[in-house]
Amino acid sequence: MKEYKINLPENNKNQIYVSRNNNYIGSIEVSDKIKEDSYKTVKELKKHNVKKIVMLTGDKDEVSKEVSEKLGLDEYHSELLPQDKVKIVEDLMKKLVMLKFMLYFTILNIHIMENSMMLKVQMVIL
Repeated sequence: MKEYKINLPENNKNQIYVSRNNNYIGSIEVSDKIKEDSYKTVKELKKHNVKKIVMLTGDKDEVSKEVSEKLGLDEYHSELLPQDKVKIVEDLMKKLVMLKFMLYFTILNIHIMENSMMLKVQMVIL
């Protein structure tokens, strides 16, 4: 629309803009409905002691924030391209490897001190 010099109203929603003869005449707001099983999945993950649930999405920030809050997620990253999502997952995995390394020594020390204690680390990527 910018290339045709059509002025658009400011909006943070996912929109399809409509013009006629290079004049803005309206827009259609596009939104996805959160699937019911998404709520159930997040609830189950938390029930199984998953400590951090992260959403990676290409959606606009305002929409992503709203979905994240409704689902009760711990973190979200919005307006991402596919390669951005890959980078974030790689970074999260590096942090997890470091965490597992640190926990290994912690578990080893606890195991030596108290033979009956057991710890469990989980990671889920949605």
